[in-house]
Amino acid sequence: MNEADLCELTGLGRMPVHQAIHRLQADGLVEVIPRKGLVIRSDSLQDILTLLEARLAIEPNIVALAAQRITPEKAAELRRLLKESASLIDQSQRKAFSVLDRAFHGVVAEAANNKVLSDMLRPLHERSDLIWHLRIMPADGLEVTQREHEAVLQAVADQNSEAAWQAMKEHLTSLCVIAS
Repeated sequence: MNEADLCELTGLGRMPVHQAIHRLQADGLVEVIPRKGLVIRSDSLQDILTLLEARLAIEPNIVALAAQRITPEKAAELRRLLKESASLIDQSQRKAFSVLDRAFHGVVAEAANNKVLSDMLRPLHERSDLIWHLRIMPADGLEVTQREHEAVLQAVADQNSEAAWQAMKEHLTSLCVIAS
């Protein structure tokens, strides 16, 4: 496909299609081959491992900051999200759980009160949606994720930066084990 094909297919003008393609390319989801068109990248386990490696480099540090800076309102929001996700740990609820997972990580990033770090993390989480579309998670994977999120929340609520850092590292590392 090329931009002209997408414009015709979607009924959109060249500018919004071009901007969407640029965003997809920046997110690593499509490759633009000059004078040929677009190639949609296939999901590979190596891509997921590389993505998780990037998250491991920054997300434990973000949660450590969140433990230092969390407000009662953000803590309450995290508790609400975890209460809701606790009822969705069956694999048939995977899509709904994934929405809450993303929200949980987003609120943790907001609680760190560092816009630069939050902005850096957002595209990594968007790309992490790939994990939810692959069938690599074990049957109890959502239960494990729920427990790991609860450990993160406990450490953040206790304002224990080291425990929060460790809990997030363990959470992301467990995802690496699933993907490898």
